[in-house]
Amino acid sequence: MKARFLATVPVAAAIIVSAIAIAKPQIGLSPNQWQYATISSPIAYVGKPVREGEKFRFQYDAHVAICYVTATGCKEETVNLSLSRLENIETPYIQGNIAGAQRDVFAKALAQLASQGWEVIGQGPDPTITVNVSEILYLKRPMQPVEKR
Repeated sequence: MKARFLATVPVAAAIIVSAIAIAKPQIGLSPNQWQYATISSPIAYVGKPVREGEKFRFQYDAHVAICYVTATGCKEETVNLSLSRLENIETPYIQGNIAGAQRDVFAKALAQLASQGWEVIGQGPDPTITVNVSEILYLKRPMQPVEKR
């Protein structure tokens, strides 16, 4: 019994040391040492269809806003996405394609921020929308050095 306990101590110690090493960059950071951002709910719409033979081409455009929170407000960046689909005019899959465009533009914005070191910290209602409540995603990352231009 004692030998089994002693054998597990180094494993447990290694796990604790690894966890501390991973968490270390965030330990002791005060609120002003973080950068914050939000991603708004995506908006999408479909353009006027254009005839191509027996079918029609539908253009789906979507965008989402990224807000980089600053001391003076929001520095906004828009992420755009366009999809083109050839469909039968009798049964266009407009709602599904609009939802797909919204999903894809949101994923594009999230992937962009994740590649820059941002991590999701929560979601909640968008405080700027009072009708048809929508959700926004909140993100943060450790403060980055200011680039000199």
